[in-house]
This record gives sequence, C-alpha cells and structure tokens, in this order.
Amino acid sequence: MSNCYRSGIAALVISGILASNAAAACEIETSPPDGTTDDRERQALGCGEALAGASDFGPTGCPEALDPYADLAFEDPQHQGWYQRFWYGDCDGLSGSAWSECGLVKIFNPEYWFDTVDQVVQRAAPSERPALRVALWRLGRVIGHEWARANDIRGIDTNDIEEWGDDLRRASPSDLCATVQTLFSSATAKLQER
Repeated sequence: MSNCYRSGIAALVISGILASNAAAACEIETSPPDGTTDDRERQALGCGEALAGASDFGPTGCPEALDPYADLAFEDPQHQGWYQRFWYGDCDGLSGSAWSECGLVKIFNPEYWFDTVDQVVQRAAPSERPALRVALWRLGRVIGHEWARANDIRGIDTNDIEEWGDDLRRASPSDLCATVQTLFSSATAKLQER
C-alpha cells in the first residue's frame, strides 16, 4: 500500500491529546469501492486512526478539513490564544503582554501551521498528499498544544518549532513522510522528558 509508515510508540496521552502512532501511510492507491468510509477503512487506506476534528472526507477516505480545537482542553485563555496563533497566525485570542509578544514570535515561514501544512503537502506526490496532510495535522495538534502552554512548563519551545519547520522545508518531496515521522518521534521524546 505505501512505502511510508509511522512506527514507534503505539499511543501516548500527550497534553490531553491522544496521539496515535499507529501505521499511517502517506500514499493511497485505492478508494473504497462503495464511496463510503468508516474509521477502519480510513485506517486501511492510509489515513491513520480517526483524528478528532477531521471532517469533509474526500474520495480517498481521508479528511479534507480539520477543527484543530476538537476534544482539546486548555489550561487558560492564554494557552488557547497561543494555540490559535500556532494554527492560524493571528493574535486575537491573546491579551496583555502576551498580545504584545505575539507579533514578535516568528515560528514558521509561513507564519502558521495550516499554511505550513498546505505548502508541505503541495510538494509531495499526489498519491501521498491526503495521508500526509492528516499526518501533519496530527503532528500539529501535538506540538501546537504543547508549545502554546506557559513557557515555564511547556516541553516544546519556539526553537523546536523553528527547527522542525526548517526540517520540513529542507526535506525532499520523497522524504516528507519520513521527516514527519522523525518530527513526531522527536516531539514525543521531548514530551516524555518533562
């Protein structure tokens, strides 16, 4: 089915997020014959386990839209505001000194995760794009939720995010899946250290 699978830790509860590392392929060769897909079929097609907030399932059975807030709990409004910054690039959810700092924080080029995902996915082979998008969304939920926490308690910081963004930009199109797998493993290791 694919030359690109996630391996490693089966499942971890990370910052309140169930982050599954079950085999998630980046290449999809077939779509379901009846046009419908349940979670088991999606997993078999390479989209990985069900992703909270995923919707608008396309012909490959993979989701084409994501609500990154689905099923997440936040410690306070600042945590949620920085999470919004991570995904959307805006500072609307922040107040006080956090709002002042927000415009100074450059975590990606482009400035937010959804745009980063779109740019990375466009570099991949067409057959890998749907599952790669899901893998990047899953990675974003884990790293974004942790990065958005207060500086003194978070396990992933801005330097990590910048480095991982650089890794994604430097990866050749044929290495994007492997790079996402490596980043997921790196993020998981950092969270286990804290």
